[in-house]
Amino acid sequence: MAAPLNLRSPITALRGVTELLAKRLAILNLTTVEELLWHVPFRYDDFQKSVTVQELTEGVTATVQGVVSMITNRRSWRTHKMVTEAIIDDGTGTVRAMWFNQPFIGKTIKQGDTIALAGEVKLDGIGLVFSGAQYERVAAPDAPRTHTGRLVPVYSTTAGLTVRHIRSLIAQVLPLCTQQHDWLTPALRTQADVVPLGQALHLLHAPTSYEDITSARRRIALEEIMPMLVVSAGARATRKKSTAPDFHFFEHEMQRFVGQLPFTLTDDQKKVIWKIIQDTAESHPMRRLIQGDVGSGKTAVAAAAAWHAALNHNQTLMMVPTEVLAEQHARTLTRLFDGLPVRMALLTGSTKHKQRIKQEIAEGKYELVVGTHALIEEDLSVPGLGLVIVDEQHRFGVRQRQALLDRGSRTGSAHFLSLTATPIPRTYALMLYGDLDISTMHSKPAGRKPIKTHVVADSATRQKMYAFLRREIAAGRQVFVLCPAIDAADTSGMKSVTQEWERLRAEVFTDIPMGLLHGKLKAKEKQEVMRAFAARETMLLVTTTVIEVGVDIPNASCMVIEEAHRFGLAQLHQLRGRVGRGEAQSYCFVSSENASQAARARLDFFAGCTDGFVLAQYDLDTRGPGDLFGDMQSGDSAFTVASVADTPLLERGSVIAQALVGESGEVTKVLDTLWYGRTRNVHAAHLE
Repeated sequence: MAAPLNLRSPITALRGVTELLAKRLAILNLTTVEELLWHVPFRYDDFQKSVTVQELTEGVTATVQGVVSMITNRRSWRTHKMVTEAIIDDGTGTVRAMWFNQPFIGKTIKQGDTIALAGEVKLDGIGLVFSGAQYERVAAPDAPRTHTGRLVPVYSTTAGLTVRHIRSLIAQVLPLCTQQHDWLTPALRTQADVVPLGQALHLLHAPTSYEDITSARRRIALEEIMPMLVVSAGARATRKKSTAPDFHFFEHEMQRFVGQLPFTLTDDQKKVIWKIIQDTAESHPMRRLIQGDVGSGKTAVAAAAAWHAALNHNQTLMMVPTEVLAEQHARTLTRLFDGLPVRMALLTGSTKHKQRIKQEIAEGKYELVVGTHALIEEDLSVPGLGLVIVDEQHRFGVRQRQALLDRGSRTGSAHFLSLTATPIPRTYALMLYGDLDISTMHSKPAGRKPIKTHVVADSATRQKMYAFLRREIAAGRQVFVLCPAIDAADTSGMKSVTQEWERLRAEVFTDIPMGLLHGKLKAKEKQEVMRAFAARETMLLVTTTVIEVGVDIPNASCMVIEEAHRFGLAQLHQLRGRVGRGEAQSYCFVSSENASQAARARLDFFAGCTDGFVLAQYDLDTRGPGDLFGDMQSGDSAFTVASVADTPLLERGSVIAQALVGESGEVTKVLDTLWYGRTRNVHAAHLE
C-alpha cells in the first residue's frame, strides 16, 4: 500500500507522473509536492461565465457543457494540418469545437461523453465555433472543474509539458496546502495584513474571485521579500553590537580642508559631512549610503570623510567599479587634497608594481587607496583600515562589500560609506539597503545650469543636431556620442560604437579630431583616449556606457545618446550628467528613431524632467526595478510575485523582520524558520 502523500513526497508519487514527465517537471525545479504547490500562476483565464449554447454570441468568453454528438480527426486540404472537430449538444442547440495539430483529443474524448468547453467563441463561414478551447470531461453537473468553469490558472511550462499537465497534478495535491508550515503567528499576520500561508497557496491555485487572487499573491509576495528584509535587519542588529574606531572631531583641521577647496560646499554637502562626523564619533561602525543626484558633489563628501579618517590616523579604501572611474577619482581627489598631507595610491588590475604598492599599503604609507576589485584580493592587508568607501553601491554584492571590510586586521569593523548617483526610490532602498542609514543630496554647486534635453525622432532632426554639434565644437566645446554596443557582432540590431565612429569620421565630422572608447580597449589605451579628450586633443568622443559614472570633463557641453530607448531613465540621467559640469549651457540629445510609441513617451518624459529621483520612481512604477540600473529592459527579476513598488507591504515586512531578528542579529535561525520544511528554491540573492 502506497504511503500517504505529504509535502515532501516526490512528484513521482502522483498519479500520471511517468519517468519522462518527472524529468520535464524537474526542468522547472518541480521535484516534490511542495515545490509543485509553490509553482505560481503567471495569469488566469476567466471562464467563470457559464451559458447555454443558445446564449452564445460571437466574441464572448464562456463555458458551456454538453454531450459530444460527433468527433473526428481529419487533415485540412488547405494547410495540411491535422484538425480535430467536435459537435457539442446541450439541448438548447449545438456548437462546433476545433483543435489544430492535437489528434490525441480525438482519442481522449469520445462520442457520448459529457464535456465542458471554455474559451472565446468565434464566427466562421459555417457558424459559431470554439477554436482551441479548454476542455474536460464532466462526471457530474456539480463536479469540481480543473480547466473550465472557473478562474483557470495558467502556469509556465517547458517542452513536452503542457499547462494541463500542471493543473491536473496540482488538483491532486491541493488538499495538502493545510500542511504548509506558517512561520507567522496570528498577531503577525494581522500586522502584515495577510492570510495564513496554507490558505494563500490554496487560493493561488483555486481562486473563486479576483479578491482571492489578490489576497494569495500578497502573502506569497511577503514570503519572497522576507529573506532580504531579515538579512538587512540582522546586519543592522549586528552593527549595534560591533565595535569600530571612534573618530575625534578636529574642527580646525576640517575647516582647513573646507577652506582650501576650489568651490563652496552646498548645504547638502555640509549636512552629510556633519552626519558622517557624528556617525564615526560612535564606537559602533557607521553604515551610511549617500545618494546624490548627478553633479551633487559626492566625491567632495568622500574626500572629507577620508580626511577625517586620516586625521585620526586611520586608512581609507575607496572601491569603484571601473578603472576609468578609479583614475578619474584619483585625479579629482588629488586636486581636492592639494596642499594637505594625504598620501594616496591607485590600485587596479593594470597598476604597475602592484605588489610593491600592496606592501606599502600594509606598512601604512598611504592614508587613502583608490581602486577597483583589486582592493579585495586576498593578499592585500590594510592594518590601519578605519573607513571603507564604495562608489556605485549597486554594482557590488554584499560579499564583495564584506571582503573589503575584511582587509583590515584590527579588532572590530571599519566604518562604511556608500555612494551612488543612481537615485533609489524609498521602497527599493528599504529592500536592498535596509541595513544602511540613508542621506540624500539634491542641491548642486552654484553656477550649474540645467541641461537642455531634446528628442531626436527623425532624420531631419538628426541633421539639425549635427549642425548644432559642429557649432558647439567650433566654439571650443566638446561632445560625447554614446552607443549601446561595441562591435557589430555584439549588436543584435543595436548601433555599435565602432561602426558609428567610422561613419561619423567618414561622413559627418570629417575634419574634427575624434576619439573612440569602449570596454574592450586595454587599460593603457583607455587612459590615452581619456587623456587626449581631457587635453582637448580630440573634440568628439564616441563611447559606450564605460563613461557612465565618474568622468568629469567640464568642457564637454553635448551628450548624444543613440538608441536611448534601450536604457532605463535613471541610467539615461547618469549619462546626461557627464555634461553640464562647466559654466557653459549644456545639451543632451536622445535618439528615438527606432523606438516604439511607449518608449518614445518615456523619452519625452525624460526630456522634460531633470530630477533623477522623479525619473527613477517613474521607471520603477512603469517598468520595474531593472531599469533603475540599466541591467534589463523591465521587470522585477528577483521575484515571481513581489514588487518593490509595494511600499506598505515592504514597510510592514521590515518591522516584522526586525521583530523576528531582535537584538541578537542571528539571521540563520530566522531564515530556517521562514524556510522550515521547504524544498523549494527560495530566492536569496541578497545573501550573495
